[in-house]
Amino acid sequence: MRRLRSVVLVLLALVPAGVAGASGGPAPSPGPGSGGGRGGPGSSGGHGHIVAILPDGTLRDFSTSFTEVTESPFTPAEGHTGMEIAGVSASTARLDTMRAQGINVSGLGITRGLPHRWAIGVSLDAWSGLGLTTGPVSGETSPGGFGGGTVSARHTFFGVDSAGAALGVLASLGLPGSASSPVATAYGAAVALPFAATLPGDVTFGAMAEAATVPDAGGAGRHLRFVDSVKLDRDLVPRISAWLEVVSIVDRESGAPWLATMNGGLSAELGKHIGVSLGAAAGHARRTMDHGFFGGVSVHV
Repeated sequence: MRRLRSVVLVLLALVPAGVAGASGGPAPSPGPGSGGGRGGPGSSGGHGHIVAILPDGTLRDFSTSFTEVTESPFTPAEGHTGMEIAGVSASTARLDTMRAQGINVSGLGITRGLPHRWAIGVSLDAWSGLGLTTGPVSGETSPGGFGGGTVSARHTFFGVDSAGAALGVLASLGLPGSASSPVATAYGAAVALPFAATLPGDVTFGAMAEAATVPDAGGAGRHLRFVDSVKLDRDLVPRISAWLEVVSIVDRESGAPWLATMNGGLSAELGKHIGVSLGAAAGHARRTMDHGFFGGVSVHV
């Protein structure tokens, strides 16, 4: 895994300096009840996505923020265009007296297969909303607005789907959401190395190492984020599959502890064009544990 992370860091250095090298002033030390800006009492107000702030100043993501993060190493066939017309996803999570409910409405997403096992894609989130209650004293916030988007390029180094092992690379540029939304309001960039292998019992093993530069949740600067994940996936019956995923998130931002999460659930294809998923998640960070549920519906062609 250290070797994978080293390769990802080298690749990240290739991201245009205007994105990866952007920086602001030092992030202020977060505290309970602070936030201002887009956030409210007990939540962050930086350029990153809005997170809760615990009484000891800890920036706390919920486990439902990192579900099904393991990317695929495979690209569509040359000349093939995949399209997601619309999608809706929702989640709810709880940590002690804190509660978070999120909803995301995705717009058009297009992926195009290119020669030599390359692909490019673009997607937009029409609207993102968050309802965050940080306690009976701290308060609550409920931002909502345009959710930004993603532009990506993917390449498969070797391997074919559903047979043997495969390795790929994914580079993505995160487009900022509106100032009223709960997502990041500044650009982000990431490079990931996804891996997949077929195991006995028709089980698919997936793993990913990712490095990203993202805007601070608690300030005006930027920081590195490392995401490592492992996922097991198996078809139960035709068009219905189950998965289990373990994720590690390390944010190099003051006040953000290491977060470990686990999520699992079911995915189903209803006909040729509708996908449905439903799952549960749990997360642990600095002696605090949260749990939640999530699901979504998408229409694709």
